Amino acid sequence: MKLHLCIFIVIALFVSGCGPRYRIGGETFSSTSEALTKQQELMSLYLAEITPTDNHVGGTSLILIPSDVEIQNHYLRHGNVAYGPKKEDIDWLVTTTKNNYLFTADSIRKREIFDSIFVDLHNGNPSSYPGGEYDFVVYVDVDGWYIKSKNNSRALRVPFENIKLSGTPRHIAILDLFSQQARELNIK
Repeated sequence: MKLHLCIFIVIALFVSGCGPRYRIGGETFSSTSEALTKQQELMSLYLAEITPTDNHVGGTSLILIPSDVEIQNHYLRHGNVAYGPKKEDIDWLVTTTKNNYLFTADSIRKREIFDSIFVDLHNGNPSSYPGGEYDFVVYVDVDGWYIKSKNNSRALRVPFENIKLSGTPRHIAILDLFSQQARELNIK
């Protein structure tokens, strides 16, 4: 199974005879709008608890997240079967996935790892996206988050799967991994 940054548990549950149910943060909702509201509330709470780092890297960073089409075509698969049979369910998964990626970008900004960040969308193969004037390019691909620098085009994976913390401490530990990988790229 391919890895994804899962800030929150985002699962569409289908209950026979009861219609779709959407689960966010341990709660189940009967509509996508209620679930998305809960997702935004949780993201706001986590974001409010993130503080600037003492381990500032500096420079500029371009953060690339997949477009909606890219998410739908390449990020919502389990084996060879597309996830979710109905358009509403697919739209729900695309939106919550994109929100999670945007939350990561907002968290990087709030943690002040870099002097400035810019967010753009990619339609596949983000590792070949030109970095231009940016010191770092941070991107999510189907198998995880990566970072490369202007001075070292070799991309380093941001390996957060083994972080055993939860909640805000987990988010901060993940953000610190972004800092650590950026520093590693500057050393080489």
